[in-house]
Amino acid sequence: LQTWFIFNVIEICMVIFLVQGNGRSLYNTAVLALLCFFFPFVLNHFNLGQFSITILLCLMLSAHWIGKYGNWPSAFFLALALAKPQLGILAVFGLAVFQFRQRGFKGMFLFGAQTLLMALLMSLPLFIAHPAWISDWLTSMAKNYTWLHPSLFSILRQTLGVWGTVIWMVIAAGGLISSLFLWKNLPPFLAMLWSLALTTLVTPYVWSWDFVLLLPLWMFSFVKAGWRSRIFLLASYA
Repeated sequence: LQTWFIFNVIEICMVIFLVQGNGRSLYNTAVLALLCFFFPFVLNHFNLGQFSITILLCLMLSAHWIGKYGNWPSAFFLALALAKPQLGILAVFGLAVFQFRQRGFKGMFLFGAQTLLMALLMSLPLFIAHPAWISDWLTSMAKNYTWLHPSLFSILRQTLGVWGTVIWMVIAAGGLISSLFLWKNLPPFLAMLWSLALTTLVTPYVWSWDFVLLLPLWMFSFVKAGWRSRIFLLASYA
């Protein structure tokens, strides 16, 4: 657990480095690090040994490398991030939109094939060591208890029944439409930050530690904001 904690700290430092872009400074780095490490969901993440920070970093790196070196680095990091597919719903959709706009259906499906190949290559040791892992995984998932988790899908369905599901579907559709607009009009990296934040609203399966997805966009906004906006962001953090 201590090794995993150190690994997570390194990943957070990488996230802080990436979100600052060309606006890096010692002041911004120190403030962001302080606020990030004491963010309640980050503390919960550390305490429970989760890897959602790894997922968000991989998705950010996938957007950072998109369109470079034949998209292989981007596909590699996306394949890693899909270890938690529920956190990559809008990210995958957005990357597909970007590839379609750049290279049409052919480019979009090629990128999908690259990602699938990377995922299969990284899973190969597991297939060799335990060929029946997929059936065992499905059996394990089927035996899991049904927990109430803090996703809008779960909360709305529990409180409003069928109408709650309908409301969530409308929200999810709004998230997809918003993601489409963002990936059409923003650079891929910034669009990814927005996609990560919006995912907390539309994903049907999310836990408290997964709300670390909100951090990259918040940190980016803090770096780009003036002092008045920073006061507002600090108030929202509190």
